[in-house]
Amino acid sequence: MDESIGIVTGLTPLIGYGQATAVAQEALLTGRRVHDIALERGLLTQAQLEQLLDPDTLTRPRVLPVAPDELPPPPDQTHPMSDDR
Repeated sequence: MDESIGIVTGLTPLIGYGQATAVAQEALLTGRRVHDIALERGLLTQAQLEQLLDPDTLTRPRVLPVAPDELPPPPDQTHPMSDDR
């Protein structure tokens, strides 16, 4: 999943459609990771990218932040369906 350009959709709400499209196009043309390109362009920090591109973050319903510095805290690591009580 880390190599897929499809993960750029997780960045779109924060960097905008135009920037996300440019990152995806560069990733497709160069074979580089979306993460690396977004970081290199200064669109998001390493911590923001790690959180936004985390599989749990990408698949869990959530309210989207309005700015990169307003990212939600990392999700807790317990699964709501587990019996670890």
